[in-house]
Amino acid sequence: MPGSSIGARVATGAWLPAPLVASPNMWMTRDTALSDVVLAPAGLVVGAGVVSLFARLPFWPGGVPGIAILLVAAVVIMVVWPMWLVRQRDERSVVGQPFRFGDLVAGLVPALVLVAAGIGLGLAGGGSPTSAATLVRRLVLASTGIGGILQVALWLITATGSFLVVTLVARRAPSAFMGPDMPASGALRTFGMGLAGIATILWMLVAIAGPDPVSVGPIMGLAIAVMVVVVDRMLPAGLAITRNAALAPGVVALVLWLFSGGLLLGQGLLDNLASGAVAAAVAMSMGLLVNADRPWAAAALPFASSLWLVVSVLPVLA
Repeated sequence: MPGSSIGARVATGAWLPAPLVASPNMWMTRDTALSDVVLAPAGLVVGAGVVSLFARLPFWPGGVPGIAILLVAAVVIMVVWPMWLVRQRDERSVVGQPFRFGDLVAGLVPALVLVAAGIGLGLAGGGSPTSAATLVRRLVLASTGIGGILQVALWLITATGSFLVVTLVARRAPSAFMGPDMPASGALRTFGMGLAGIATILWMLVAIAGPDPVSVGPIMGLAIAVMVVVVDRMLPAGLAITRNAALAPGVVALVLWLFSGGLLLGQGLLDNLASGAVAAAVAMSMGLLVNADRPWAAAALPFASSLWLVVSVLPVLA
């Protein structure tokens, strides 16, 4: 019937002009969504570059004042910046969803996989279960005075900023990258397991070139594979996403790791590639949880990755 056809077009948004697509909170153009995907990480690179430049100047203070300046810079770059971007789109929150305690608790399960991997790394290295993590060092650092407290706060802000930026990129990516959809679970299993294999090989090469045991590679790879399986079980059946939208958060994490090492001209390229593979898998898992309308389930992952695997999802001022 003509009436039902018109109703279907209104319900699906087919009456809108082609450049307009739906975001979770508003209608926006593809160009607008793509600009946010680019601007969110670009702001981190520019901001961190400016801070790094000033930190090399003779007047940059040392000790507690220097750490305090870094803390303020981290808040501006990693928290205020993504919040400002969403405010320009008349949105109130980067996350786009009210706080859900149940999702936060559910997100602890994949995070605990990374914790277990950190314990395994400590045992493989012949140390205590926490020797591969920064947990004890951060607790001790916080008890050493104001400087230690500021350094711990800097780590917390960096992990929080990683969550906000990855969430923003993941929310914008489906609108920015249109094309044929694929099952979200299939995308996660395909690319996530691929990154697990790449991380295994790269971390084995890092171990061969350094003092760590070769078992670091399989432990890292197994941790990523298990995390992917757990996150896959958390995705709703029937969730579809384009390939580029699924990959976008992981690509952002990997590129930032390459920038942190000076791209191909920097030192420690192999280490940065290995860490970038882990960060990309974590970021992609977070992004798919965001697109499943479960962003709070992704909140614990950047903290677990940074604390137990010593791999920041987005390595900015970490």
